[in-house]
Amino acid sequence: MSVLGSERYRLAMALVERSRRREIPRLASLARNDGGGQARNDEGEHPEPIEGCSGREMGLLTWTIVRRARLKPGVSFDLVRHPYLVALYGERAREVVVYKAGQMGASEYAISYALHAADERAATVLYVFPTDTHVSDFSAARIGPAIEASAYLDSIVVEGGAAGGRRGADRVTLKRVRDRFVYLRGAKVSRDGKAAQLKAVDADVLVLDEVDEMDSRAPTIAEKRLGHSEIGETRWVSTPSYPGVGIHAKWQESDQREWMVRCEHCGEWQPLTI
Repeated sequence: MSVLGSERYRLAMALVERSRRREIPRLASLARNDGGGQARNDEGEHPEPIEGCSGREMGLLTWTIVRRARLKPGVSFDLVRHPYLVALYGERAREVVVYKAGQMGASEYAISYALHAADERAATVLYVFPTDTHVSDFSAARIGPAIEASAYLDSIVVEGGAAGGRRGADRVTLKRVRDRFVYLRGAKVSRDGKAAQLKAVDADVLVLDEVDEMDSRAPTIAEKRLGHSEIGETRWVSTPSYPGVGIHAKWQESDQREWMVRCEHCGEWQPLTI
């Protein structure tokens, strides 16, 4: 079986290319002044306005292609090896469950989703990990390099007045994107069911990363932080542990979409299984 040889793959890549050609010329119209600085594209350029361009929201897939062409220094956003991500990046449902294997590009999807929400949708993001250690490691190893690799992201993570020119509100557990925030929090819940680090945040979108490693009470507490938001979106992301619990249980509640691969010998479409 070959993903690269499938008709679905070729169609997906055609859609990506069409989206790229349509959206990239509008980059200039999306440049904004923010505290006296002009937004840049990923080549560090300050594009001139294009007459007649609309100011509508740039979709997540296009935003990632344009704004995060490099996920971190030396690593490009790669849909050739990850064609199944096209549909995921295009999904606009309020609640999405990503039931996955390891090393599938889902964490980078979640980073792009969070940063895009803050940038394009003026959303406050609550991004939850199993532990505080996960928070610090992810912030340093994934989010920091993501900002470093993108001239555009570097320009919109707001500079503050801290000594030495360090970024205002750019800390391990808190990232300011324009005038919105991405809160990175651990999922620890005390014996009496309290999680002050989650209850202190009023969010528009919620990302739950590695759900099966979390205290099972944490997602419910975190979801309540979306109560007053008109956006109110949740992304569940995890490798599974046991059937019927955690991410597998949430996936069973969903419409259970699967990536199908066509066998080049018999022509049958089927999901990859081990």
